[in-house]
Amino acid sequence: MPTAITGQPLGPTEKRTIDDALAFGRLQWTAAWSAFSSQWSQPQLLKLAEGTLRTRSIHSSQIFGWKTGKLRDPSPKLLMAIGEVNLALAEAHGEAVTCRYKVPQALSKLWLDKRWLTDAQGAALGPCEVFQAFAGLIDLGVDADRHVPASAEAEVSTLLGKTLRLELAKQGVDWLGEIIQLKEQCPIVEQLLMGKTVNGAVISEHLPKLAALAGMDVEQLWLVGIQPAL
Repeated sequence: MPTAITGQPLGPTEKRTIDDALAFGRLQWTAAWSAFSSQWSQPQLLKLAEGTLRTRSIHSSQIFGWKTGKLRDPSPKLLMAIGEVNLALAEAHGEAVTCRYKVPQALSKLWLDKRWLTDAQGAALGPCEVFQAFAGLIDLGVDADRHVPASAEAEVSTLLGKTLRLELAKQGVDWLGEIIQLKEQCPIVEQLLMGKTVNGAVISEHLPKLAALAGMDVEQLWLVGIQPAL
């Protein structure tokens, strides 16, 4: 039977039950994993993991389950695999970590300039830390209050794109004619303006840049362009 979480999301510094800790962990991990995994398609991430670990330890259903928050009880093998791949990714980018594996040079297109999972202090997560993060035992510094779940990505993207078009028009900005300049300020703005669906974690990550383009503060843009679609 899947673990049923009935507690409230409470962080490590708060007085809480085990259910409270797990609720916090699931909330922050879903947001962190969505941002991390959105850098690849599922086949690409599977290929990178298999090439790094030299065995198939991750499956597409697990990638999707973590992104949607539906994978409630990940296996030890999955937690170990993600932690080892994450350390290898961090090491490849110059981080001073102890790592058992190396990302393949032949797959450099899949790992070069990619982000890795970190805790609130910026340290790369290994297998133990991946478990601790998922269980809510450590804080990743994720702003869970501004998390866009996978189930609402299409609706949020549509509303946010509409809001941006309206606000840019108020400023007299011909966004279609100035799209190159706008993309230099925020790389995901073109997708939103063109009505395409953007990953929720990526929207949250770029929210300050989007707010600046709209001439709003982050709280205003969240309340007008995102919250009504949640």
